[in-house]
Amino acid sequence: MVAMSSPELFTTDLITPHGIVFDDDEILYVAEISKGRIQQIRPDGKSSLYMNVGGKPSGLIIDDSSDMFLADSGRHNLLLISPEEGIEVLAHQSKGKRFVGPQCMYFAPTGELFFTDAGHSGAAGLSGSIYSVDLNGDVALLAGELGAPVGLAISEDAGNLFVAEGSTNSIVSFALNDEGELENKETFLQFEDGRGPSYMIFDTEGILYVGRRGIGITLVDPDGKIIAEIPLPGPEPRGMTFGGLEFDELYIAEAQTGAIYRMPTQNPGQRPFVGPRSI
Repeated sequence: MVAMSSPELFTTDLITPHGIVFDDDEILYVAEISKGRIQQIRPDGKSSLYMNVGGKPSGLIIDDSSDMFLADSGRHNLLLISPEEGIEVLAHQSKGKRFVGPQCMYFAPTGELFFTDAGHSGAAGLSGSIYSVDLNGDVALLAGELGAPVGLAISEDAGNLFVAEGSTNSIVSFALNDEGELENKETFLQFEDGRGPSYMIFDTEGILYVGRRGIGITLVDPDGKIIAEIPLPGPEPRGMTFGGLEFDELYIAEAQTGAIYRMPTQNPGQRPFVGPRSI
């Protein structure tokens, strides 16, 4: 096992924080899913209300034009929040099928926004999906029949997409071809404990940081071997993002304690792929 520093408290007094993301000014934005709002946290840890959006805001991501994309699992929408244009619904369906529970988003190398839809809670079978959407709101189904997918992350070489399946307690991988399509689904790692993985993020050495309900943060090497377990003060790790001057601080949203924790990492985080306006 790899030795890691323990997480320290960055800020607290949040209500069920989920997705978190930094902007270029090192302001941290936090989706509070049960309050239907987004908070902003300054570098000193002080928080203030950024926006009431309603619904159940889950995933957050910001592109290189400072536009924010929000997954609303309550109203079954993807929202685009622009400093100039305000809030608009970017997408809510694919070929007439409404989204059920949009969760986590990730920019693809080709510029589209990939996102997970967890599907129907408690439904028989595997009802989760992965979609892509562009700035015109055009949606494509990339994969279906997934087990309550939440987090997703793309390898730095853009060759593989990894997806956290909450209901199967596993991480699956897909090959990502040049057209942005997913191929060859495989089980990357099957967990034997915990209550399911949630959000995930890569560092520059290909180490995958996995938030796991009931466990904390699990570090997984490129071969799918667990190399470290990092406990948290609460059992519900949700959003994760890298920050700091050297991009080597991991920030973790924990829903039960209503806090954001911070810890130094041995390697910098993987820089996100550019947003759709740069393609």
